[in-house]
Amino acid sequence: MLRLMGLAIPFCLTLPISGWQEPAAKPNFSGSWQLDIAKSKADVKEDLVWKIDQKSGDIVIEEISHGKSTCTAKCAIGKSCEFDDNGRKMTAMTYFLDKALVQTRSASDNSTVVKRQLRMESDGSMKVEQITIVPSDKTDVLVFTKRPTVAESKPVVRQ
Repeated sequence: MLRLMGLAIPFCLTLPISGWQEPAAKPNFSGSWQLDIAKSKADVKEDLVWKIDQKSGDIVIEEISHGKSTCTAKCAIGKSCEFDDNGRKMTAMTYFLDKALVQTRSASDNSTVVKRQLRMESDGSMKVEQITIVPSDKTDVLVFTKRPTVAESKPVVRQ
């Protein structure tokens, strides 16, 4: 019995060490993203582009509709921020939840509250689950495809 306990104690002490893993790597959503209306499940029928600039401590999401910027939210990750959305004061909180980037946006009078969960898909697209909490409980799924950058889209000229 003592032998068994002598073997069990060192084994039990190594369990927390062997079970520990590195936290999941946070995906980088930086880039220009074009809404794919055919793959989306939403009432959105407009030309929509999100330009995202993600750095280690902050993220900027600019929304462009029909070639015009409708809002730009620049937020420190994990902290509240304020921005203007089509002339309306909004507040947002952005944070990572495992491999999803979550952003909750609300109007200053709480007449609008929307939660967005951004995830990178295996095919390279970005899936956004957009949950409208106020004024009505509604969920839309937006699928964006990454647009090539200027450097990626230029043909290589060989001489």
